[in-house]
Amino acid sequence: MDWLSIFRVVGYGALIFGAICTVGVDYLKGKEDKKKDTQQQLLMNGLVTDVKDSKKLLEPFKDLATKLYPNIDQKEALEKLRSRMDTVDRQIQEGEQKIGGLSSQLLIEKNTIKSFDVTVAIEFSGTWNKQPYPNWLQPAKPMPFLRWRDNSKRQPDLEFCASRINYETINDTTGLFKNALVILPGGNPLGELTDMLNAYDQMDFWILFTMPENLLNPIVTIRKVDIVFSINGVKKGELHSTSPFSQDYTEALQGLIPGKAMNLSPTMSLTGKLVSILNFKL
Repeated sequence: MDWLSIFRVVGYGALIFGAICTVGVDYLKGKEDKKKDTQQQLLMNGLVTDVKDSKKLLEPFKDLATKLYPNIDQKEALEKLRSRMDTVDRQIQEGEQKIGGLSSQLLIEKNTIKSFDVTVAIEFSGTWNKQPYPNWLQPAKPMPFLRWRDNSKRQPDLEFCASRINYETINDTTGLFKNALVILPGGNPLGELTDMLNAYDQMDFWILFTMPENLLNPIVTIRKVDIVFSINGVKKGELHSTSPFSQDYTEALQGLIPGKAMNLSPTMSLTGKLVSILNFKL
């Protein structure tokens, strides 16, 4: 075969290969275009479905807009409805903020101590020829008979006072100190929040013998204690004990000066976190 024939065969082969490639490219392109068309059709179908669903969801709003604004076209009515809903939502949010602020103020008001008082009934006994206590006593100024202490000294002492002191005689050897004690106006903790009471860890309470010289025996026994605390007129805590507690006042009685009036104050103490011991409900 001469060179011309060879070139002729090669040329025909190239033409055939080119035709095959063109057909292959057109086939692949057609397949890709078909895939794109399918994807576009699925996308369009999804959009159509979304539009239909949106229209269904919008129907109640259309009806409401038409009822609220019957004299304007539907598009403008929907816009007015949207504006109205935005306004209502804003008002609700503002209302919630106001309610939250009001709740905080009410909580502070509720927990602010405006009055703090206690009823005390202490039954005591001893040996005396004449009672060492008065039937009642009205001192020149209110006298404290119960005190709360914060031993860390971060909080001031709280003093519960009586303007009139009352006693009852149970029998020849037993008496009852029964009084209402209050925190005086302007005293601590009035005006403070109840949380501050958590700091207190000691309570002292006592009775008063204005005529201790009538005692025939220096031993005085506290037989029963009933103490009830109230804050702002609401009962908050209490202490009840029937365990006898005796104390020897020999030294104090030896210090009495004949003819000179002197007092004796049998005292009891309670230590520990008072709000827990007294079952306070703050």
